[in-house]
Amino acid sequence: VLQSSCVSVTGGTSFPVVIGGGGATGCGNGSAGVNSTGFCLTAVGGGLGKGGNNGAGGPGGSGGGGTNDQPSDPERAGGTGTCGQGNNGGSATPGGSGANFRGAGGGGGKNAAGSNGSGCGGGAGGAGIPISSCFSGSPITGVGGGGGGASSNTNPPRVGGAAGAHGGGAAGNSGPSPGPSAGTAGTTNTGGGGGGGGNNGTAQGGAGGPGVVIVKELDKASGVWDMNTVFDEVAAGN
Repeated sequence: VLQSSCVSVTGGTSFPVVIGGGGATGCGNGSAGVNSTGFCLTAVGGGLGKGGNNGAGGPGGSGGGGTNDQPSDPERAGGTGTCGQGNNGGSATPGGSGANFRGAGGGGGKNAAGSNGSGCGGGAGGAGIPISSCFSGSPITGVGGGGGGASSNTNPPRVGGAAGAHGGGAAGNSGPSPGPSAGTAGTTNTGGGGGGGGNNGTAQGGAGGPGVVIVKELDKASGVWDMNTVFDEVAAGN
């Protein structure tokens, strides 16, 4: 998430804007989000989260969560976030003896890092930020939440990591019965991360939410005025 309050524009001039897509859904490793650009600014897409024992999360605007299966594996860190745009993803951490005992870290959010995996359970996604106070009337109330980290394959089943506030998706649950569930998608036009699929990516992870570019003209009168009101204001020297 990238914010700027000092962009100069000229009337009659076009300003190309590209809205980046969210990472695609799939099993195993996720995919990174696409950058959004406009007004000579670039908001970096979110980093990919890893599945199975595939290692550290990817870097991005906010970092993806790391994951691995075995307690004997080294700790796998979350991906790094871009300074001023987001936070790091959470790490996978040891969880006990035996196989498949590491939950994945949650994806980073604009306002907070993703939580580390805890034992078999996945970490929560980092929180994004509310924007209603800055952009009143916008249908988007918050942006930049991280996706929840996947839980590991255990019996009894474990709940996946919670969605990061303001756009993140929740991770799917793990377990052999009724089987791992898919993660939920990040909210459209928030840049929110998708939740990881249960059993550390055996089930499909949720797609990331596409980005958004919101423009607000500063220091201008709001609303629609009738012509009589405009005349009165001009006559009064306003």
